[in-house]
Amino acid sequence: MKNTYLIGAVSFLAFALLICAASAGYSGAYGAASGSFSFAWGSTELSSERVFDMSEIQNVDVLCDSINVVLDESDGEMCTVKVYQHKNRRGTEVQTETIGDTLSVRREHNNYTVVSLFGFRFGGSGAERVEIYLPKDYHGTVKVETGSGNIGAGTDLRLKDFQAVSGSGNIRCRNVEAGGIKASAGSGNISFENAEGNRDISVGSGNIRILGGTGDTVVSAGSGEIAVEGVSGKFDASAGSGNIRVCVAEVSEDIEITTASGNINLEVPEKSSFTYAGSSVSGDIRTDFDNLLEWNRKGNEAQGSYGGGSSIQIRTQASSGNTTVVLQ
Repeated sequence: MKNTYLIGAVSFLAFALLICAASAGYSGAYGAASGSFSFAWGSTELSSERVFDMSEIQNVDVLCDSINVVLDESDGEMCTVKVYQHKNRRGTEVQTETIGDTLSVRREHNNYTVVSLFGFRFGGSGAERVEIYLPKDYHGTVKVETGSGNIGAGTDLRLKDFQAVSGSGNIRCRNVEAGGIKASAGSGNISFENAEGNRDISVGSGNIRILGGTGDTVVSAGSGEIAVEGVSGKFDASAGSGNIRVCVAEVSEDIEITTASGNINLEVPEKSSFTYAGSSVSGDIRTDFDNLLEWNRKGNEAQGSYGGGSSIQIRTQASSGNTTVVLQ
């Protein structure tokens, strides 16, 4: 018994020391570009800083293996790229250069070892990051792709096109206005305070949250929750396993919501006109206009018109879960 206690005490002490040692690389891993804790061996330092003239630049292209990327606003008309890496890094350097009308930021290989334990990531590039300060009047395209890093935009972006891709990291943006907004994460969360434009947002395993913005929207989650507010335009949401909550500002185009395992909660303006069709294989359907609908014998399929009816269709389908449609 004493040996068991001794082993337990030693293990706890070793784990505590591991936390303390790893915390040296914590700074910068939880912030605008984050949303999860990540620890790395050693501390980071400013390894490079370059300034670019953006007068001829139409594209910003970022491709990094496992490093956080932060987009922010510069004080002037130039673009500043700051790279923070570990002092004891063995990975390749981040390359920044202009190629024609494109500002390119690259680091395609990283030799750090990453160990996951109880939801924390140890080793790897953790706190390493690239900070890109864009001029306020830059309105070209921005494409950011990282293997296992977080992507964050803490400033307002008004662009021609915006793309953000992370293999296993979070994507968090404040305000993005673009003709097209595309964001995807293999295993991470995606959130926009405001996304104005045609939106294509997807996660494999994670949550999606969009608090505002208009435009045609496609959102999908393999395993996770979806919450979208202020919907206006064509809307299509699907979840493999997770709840979907949608608040519609204006019913102007077709709306389709599907979940395999989860609940659907839909809010639409009371002063709307649409045709509704809903089904639930294993669950209930409840609306604020039940009396206007025709129901099957089981009560799990309903269809009809609201507000006089129109060619605009709202369809909900839940395989295993309840559906609620509320007039607001």
